[in-house]
Amino acid sequence: MKNAGKNTNDNNRKMSVEYWREDKTDSMSHNSEQYGGIYRELADLLGDAAVAKIWKNYKGLTVTFPMHLLSKEQIRQYIEENMSVCKPAEIGKTVGLSERRVRKIIHDIKEARKTTKRRNRV
Repeated sequence: MKNAGKNTNDNNRKMSVEYWREDKTDSMSHNSEQYGGIYRELADLLGDAAVAKIWKNYKGLTVTFPMHLLSKEQIRQYIEENMSVCKPAEIGKTVGLSERRVRKIIHDIKEARKTTKRRNRV
């Protein structure tokens, strides 16, 4: 008898999760009050479908997000494209780096250009 009750609860739980996946993620209606904790904030920012994908792929995990959104290569490219038109402080604010770090990257870019020119001469 206990096993039968347990199976019924498991089936109801699975059925309710399936119902939620099918009906709630496909509809465009949005009710963040149905979510708990961080899922409520994510629903407000991203919508129900995105929350369902995040829940499905990352449920139970602890996720920390890096401070920098862009990769080092992308930041370097941005600095290289803007170093002649923007001040290092402005670039730093845009990409989330200190002015000192931006100046170092600009120096590295200029050194790399010099090295490339020297190699092309030889």
